[in-house]
Amino acid sequence: MPLDGDQGKHAVDDSLLVELNVARSSANALLTAERMAQGSAVDDVLTARSDAILHIDPTFSLEIAFFRWLAGAGGPQVLQGRVLDALPRSKGIHSAKQVASKIEQINASPLYGFVSREGQTSVNIAGEFVTALANLRMPTLKAAEGHDFLLLVKERLCWLVNSQPTAGASDAPVLNGAAALTAMFQVQVDKTKGSEEVTLGDLQVVHAFHWLLNADQVGKLQQMVSGIYKTSTGAGPAGATVVHKRKTTVATDATAKKAAATAATMSLFSNKK
Repeated sequence: MPLDGDQGKHAVDDSLLVELNVARSSANALLTAERMAQGSAVDDVLTARSDAILHIDPTFSLEIAFFRWLAGAGGPQVLQGRVLDALPRSKGIHSAKQVASKIEQINASPLYGFVSREGQTSVNIAGEFVTALANLRMPTLKAAEGHDFLLLVKERLCWLVNSQPTAGASDAPVLNGAAALTAMFQVQVDKTKGSEEVTLGDLQVVHAFHWLLNADQVGKLQQMVSGIYKTSTGAGPAGATVVHKRKTTVATDATAKKAAATAATMSLFSNKK
């Protein structure tokens, strides 16, 4: 039981930490800064020299187990979790470009470089999905088929299309996903009924998020696009459209900035204090 006052203060004898620190210093000495940044290189060294290091300090097995996990299945799992955290998961006004920027920062992190190329693949594909939508292009969602993580990413992409009330209609609900896209598409359908011109630019967001439409809507969209090409109307200005005091838009307001890569640490295994 801890004691009050000075009697309750304890210190570890430095001599008890000598072997622990020697083991960690030895492991660091076996790795160059470049190899420390690569999970496969760290795993190779720990595999080849683990017996010698564990002879100095058996508790080093904890570090070995952690870094082997991180270099194997663990690293990609952590990266995927960070990507999912960057994606919206509820109603609101969300920016595809802001999410794309966050994923770029994840891909510039030391952990991204630490995992294998295979471990990076699913995160790269998720980033390509978001980047495509940020630029109002249709993502290649076929890559998500049969992949649990990418299917979760696909589910959350729907929150990136928003229906935002216009000024004077603050009590109107914010729509996301299929409801927002349907509202946007209906604007263009109504324009054709009134003999108004619909341009390719007017349909750009709808086309990018087309998988949220039902089969009838997709058929109608194809007819409209085909008609525009046939009449050579040309692309009009892309952006928000307004109907019934509501504007529907995909939020792409933030400028994506690539985060500078963090310098590799010069010591993976910190000494005990």
